[in-house]
Amino acid sequence: MKTTEQIAKEIIKGINEDKEELNRFIDFVKTHVIALKIAFRCDRGTAWELLSIFLREFEKIGMYRRKYDERVDEVAQKIKARSSSAPLNRRVENIIKEAKKLKEEIEEYHKEMIKKRRKNKQD
Repeated sequence: MKTTEQIAKEIIKGINEDKEELNRFIDFVKTHVIALKIAFRCDRGTAWELLSIFLREFEKIGMYRRKYDERVDEVAQKIKARSSSAPLNRRVENIIKEAKKLKEEIEEYHKEMIKKRRKNKQD
């Protein structure tokens, strides 16, 4: 079984073939993180809208397919059921732990997509 680091290196190798996509992704994330920080400090309604836009665009750029929305919902329901009365720090830890697992699943999927794209280019 490959580690997350190995998978990430393979993904980066695939992305390096398209530097423009990587640069667009980095610029998008930087801009929206700054915008979110500003909005949460001055206009919470706008912050929530920016967060929604950020997540929608992040999924498109990151090649995360809609099928992961279902997986996110499953994980969220599991966490909600077992930790609603836990202290905040425990809830944060649980969410991060589950997010890491789901991230690895998504990275594996992304890696397979890159392999298929390369194979199709070769054919």
